[in-house]
Amino acid sequence: MFGIPYELGGRADKSGNKLKIRWVIYQMLKVLDEKSDYISLEAIGGDEKGVDIWIGQKDGSRESQQCKGRNGSKEHWSYGDANAKGIFANWKSQLDRDVSDTVVLISPLAFTLLEDLIIERIPPPYQEFYLGS
Repeated sequence: MFGIPYELGGRADKSGNKLKIRWVIYQMLKVLDEKSDYISLEAIGGDEKGVDIWIGQKDGSRESQQCKGRNGSKEHWSYGDANAKGIFANWKSQLDRDVSDTVVLISPLAFTLLEDLIIERIPPPYQEFYLGS
């Protein structure tokens, strides 16, 4: 599927679910490897708004992760697309609840404009991946 966008609907939903399942397994392995404290799936109450997975970090903070396998038939994300899907509103809602929480969009698609804005704010463990250091 390299370079080919998903079809809308059925197959795209299944492919998005595959991404989420693989990501959950990866996060579970991080808990087993003691890099994270816990993983919480499909939370309830305020924790569920726009969040697929909560990751409990070693420092006591939490990371909310929203998995989006695709953006319709597009091969990238734009601010307009993310806004239309409520991603920014969900992030704001979660960040307003607890300033120590962080938010993450998990997607195989590029969101270059957002990456350009935050590249200098990336925590050290991830800088090597993004900056190639």
